[in-house]
Amino acid sequence: MIMHIREALLATPSKQQTIKIGSYIGNDPDRFHALMTIFLGDDQDEGYRLTQRSAGVLSYVIEKHPTLIRPYLAQTIDLISLPGKPPAMVRNGLRLLQLIDIPEDLQGRIMDICFRFIEAHESAIAIKAFSLGRALTYD
Repeated sequence: MIMHIREALLATPSKQQTIKIGSYIGNDPDRFHALMTIFLGDDQDEGYRLTQRSAGVLSYVIEKHPTLIRPYLAQTIDLISLPGKPPAMVRNGLRLLQLIDIPEDLQGRIMDICFRFIEAHESAIAIKAFSLGRALTYD
């Protein structure tokens, strides 16, 4: 069965739909790439709806297959660190980073980003919370 991930994400969102899409993606790097392309895309036409929905599926998949995100870590970090990104995109990016072990060479950069979010008065509470969560997971 071939699933069109974009169309599946546009369907009525539910936990069942998230599991269905996540199960379809499984440990398949090509399918995961298709999902990451949607997540990292700047889909303003959809009002970031696809990005937000893809984040839920990403969380589901990464919990089961954490190594799939490794090739996309730099892009995910870039996404959360760019000024002007919608808070939902930043929050979802930080949530994904909480699910994995961060390679040592990226830990300093992520810590710096997290501390900037924690210190910034304009950061949403959820962004501060996910930043704290990520920062507190280092040894």
